[in-house]
Amino acid sequence: MTQSRRVQAQQPRRGSRPAAYEGGPSGRAGAPAGRRRTFGAPDLFVYFPVAGILLAAGLVATIGASILLGVVLVLIAVVLVVFDSWANR
Repeated sequence: MTQSRRVQAQQPRRGSRPAAYEGGPSGRAGAPAGRRRTFGAPDLFVYFPVAGILLAAGLVATIGASILLGVVLVLIAVVLVVFDSWANR
């Protein structure tokens, strides 16, 4: 008797989810068809160049060579992360 209950619990119920959540035109199962997020999670590998760029920006700004160049490098690092997270949506 216990085994028959387990078998019944493992069988999927019919009509439990709408058809739009099976996998829409974007090919992502579990997401509504036609709706995409604007930004996704950035890859871990994007942080390697970002760390190098931020280190260079910190060194340039600390030694006083060019604070403007340090700010530009920080902006480049931010744009790189935003682009990567847009590409991973």
